[in-house]
Amino acid sequence: MAEPEAKGNYERDLLPDPFRYYIKDYPHYSPSYYPQLPSIPSRYVQPNYPNTTPPISEVPRKYKCDLCNAVYDDEEKLSAHISMTAH
Repeated sequence: MAEPEAKGNYERDLLPDPFRYYIKDYPHYSPSYYPQLPSIPSRYVQPNYPNTTPPISEVPRKYKCDLCNAVYDDEEKLSAHISMTAH
């Protein structure tokens, strides 16, 4: 079932029509006797997620030495650290 179809069928902001209902024990009642039906508002609030992500070129890349937890800005510095340090 598609989302627009589900919203059209189930998320209506309409009050029930009293002319559609029949009370078996009181057939002489007409809808004019019925009180105004209350509508219960929905508590659901659609979350506002950010829909844009920064381009990969703008995200700073960090390189971490798993042995000593040191963090470096580029891969060359990490390679130099690993080659100089005997973990």
